[in-house]
Amino acid sequence: MTWTEVRAPAKVNLFLELIGRRSDGFHELETIMTRISLSDRLYLRRRRDQNICLTQLRHRLPLIPVPLDETNLVWRAVDLLRQKTAFDQGLDIALEKQIPVEAGLGGGSSDAIAALRGANQLLELQQSPDQLKQIADDIGSDTGFFLNGPTARCTGRGEQVRGVAALRNLWLVLVKPPVGLATADVYRASVVPDVKRDSRELLRALARGDLRQVGRHMCNRLQDAALGLSPSIQRIRDEFARVACAGHQMTGSGTGYFGLFAARSLARRAARRLHMRLADSSVFCVRATGLDVGWS
Repeated sequence: MTWTEVRAPAKVNLFLELIGRRSDGFHELETIMTRISLSDRLYLRRRRDQNICLTQLRHRLPLIPVPLDETNLVWRAVDLLRQKTAFDQGLDIALEKQIPVEAGLGGGSSDAIAALRGANQLLELQQSPDQLKQIADDIGSDTGFFLNGPTARCTGRGEQVRGVAALRNLWLVLVKPPVGLATADVYRASVVPDVKRDSRELLRALARGDLRQVGRHMCNRLQDAALGLSPSIQRIRDEFARVACAGHQMTGSGTGYFGLFAARSLARRAARRLHMRLADSSVFCVRATGLDVGWS
């Protein structure tokens, strides 16, 4: 049987502010996210039985380990789709991981959305984007972003998504230290500020295509808490301060950290330096919403 291939891009948070705590235990937040070219890939095909069988392909060494049972968001997404549509076709799903885990890059959520899209296409279920988003909202807070993008402002738990202007020719250097952080631990250690940061200047800078002002107005409220939990992030931040980038910060709940660059040559030069200075970390040179050029 023929495999259907679906790409699952990572994201970075250009802005993340905590607005308050909700009665459901989640945080009310405002975030601006953009897709990047670093991505996982999923391959789906029909089975002769009714089982969902998730496996992992070895893309690179060392292998990025993920669970391959019902605790994986890919498995959960397809199971929710099956409950909604009552399809009885089994699926083989092969996952090729390139996005680091516990990095704030949204890899698990993006994989889940790619699985929904792939199964919807392969099985001709004819679920609309709105119907897929209803399923996505049951999976995780940032899954809805991956049904939209490439750059969006997300509010609520992150499930309320509105597309915004995206920078063209934006290059990033992304660094992931060897030890990750659990999202719940970072949120638990974070404090909702009395005075909130405003995203309007960042949105205006994105609309103007002004990279310097984008870098100036970036914000991640979770970063201070993550710095207290992971000394590696402090070290990476110090190294980014020594390279010429428009701005740098942690993405999501960490431990991924990135800097912004106006040109590929500048980004690759910085990536080489960071690779030498942070030998125990993974370093990637990627393009926002573009093609992967890779560095590791």
